[in-house]
Amino acid sequence: MKIGHVFRAMVIGAAVLALVYVLFLGACALWFPGAYVSDEKIMTAVANQGYTDVKILDKDVTFISWRGCGKDDDAAFQVEATNALGKRVPLTACAGWPFKGVTIRSN
Repeated sequence: MKIGHVFRAMVIGAAVLALVYVLFLGACALWFPGAYVSDEKIMTAVANQGYTDVKILDKDVTFISWRGCGKDDDAAFQVEATNALGKRVPLTACAGWPFKGVTIRSN
């Protein structure tokens, strides 16, 4: 076997592997788009509503409507923050990806 054939086989193998990787990422974006919603987006939205000391407790990207969010949401975050009265309160922050904003629900 010549070196050229081995090199060509390696290049084709690398190209196939790269294609599989890209297809995998695309499938994840379609099936679990909430995985791409950043914690920073949620923390900023909660802070903009006047809450302080925001802590994200949990993030869910499956069965979102069962967790108190709407059908257009892709991620549900369980958040704890301090309200204007100084009390720690639990919140649910629902978000979509990539263009939907954040909805904050008090528990």
